[in-house]
Amino acid sequence: MATAAVSSTATTTTNSNGASTSASSYILNDYDKEGIETEMDRLNTQHYLFDDMMDNQLLPPHITKHLQETPSPRVCEIATGTGIWLSELSKQLSPSAELVGLDFDPTKFPAPETLPSNVKLSFGNAFEPFPQDLIGKFDVVHLRLFVFAMKTGQGPALIENLLTLLRPGGYLVWVDSHPLIMEFVPPQEATRKWKRVFYEYAKRVDLNMDIPLAITGYMRQAGLVDCEERWYSTETPFYGPKGGAEWRARQQRQAYIGIQQALKGMFLLGGIEGVQTKKEVDDFTDDLKGVFTDGKTVFYMPTIRAWGRKS
Repeated sequence: MATAAVSSTATTTTNSNGASTSASSYILNDYDKEGIETEMDRLNTQHYLFDDMMDNQLLPPHITKHLQETPSPRVCEIATGTGIWLSELSKQLSPSAELVGLDFDPTKFPAPETLPSNVKLSFGNAFEPFPQDLIGKFDVVHLRLFVFAMKTGQGPALIENLLTLLRPGGYLVWVDSHPLIMEFVPPQEATRKWKRVFYEYAKRVDLNMDIPLAITGYMRQAGLVDCEERWYSTETPFYGPKGGAEWRARQQRQAYIGIQQALKGMFLLGGIEGVQTKKEVDDFTDDLKGVFTDGKTVFYMPTIRAWGRKS
């Protein structure tokens, strides 16, 4: 999941595990140099996995065509992480395109000189009013894997805030999933435990349980038109030209790394039953590693891409 632009309540505290960390509920951040570099690598690897899963279409084709036919199009990505999605999109658009990435945590931003010249990354909080110079300026606003950043009831207000960035006729595109709709076949004790632990954590911090199923509804509620959605699954490419054992190994590896980071994040944010000590975290991740390296476990992660147009 990309580093999320979380609410303004994120502050630095020392939790019961003695770790100095953000009071945000977001669990995929890391705070030391090695951890930041590891998370940047995870985000970039995750991007390419999702890109293959979504037919190597960074946007719905008609929206990409809209950008290609628009003189000097402007695109904003929320929770941009390393900016990898914008960097890849820049290859499909005119050099005159302006691509802006916003994130609450700029520690994952790569050095500016390593980015395409038309990609700019900066701090941004998706739950607060955006700077005036960004209002009404974009042809597309994109966010992906925002689920860990959203609390109950925040969906409609988030959409309303994102719409302020769009020009009339511009598109909002949102890609998301949820750990609780993941499935692992065959079921094993370690994967059942992961879903139970995440559910208990989500309840404790009041994470939004309606994502991704409610996204299209949020868009319609906000007045967007031409709203559509498409479902994808991490397992679908197994049966395509990029499939087979190599694909399954990629998605298993990405699932393991993501869950490992999530468990570490839960621990740093105070823990939950079964993830309250470093030993519990280490033992749990060892059990999961066995599941995700056995070459047999099938990992299903249903993902929705939804979009709508500002009238």
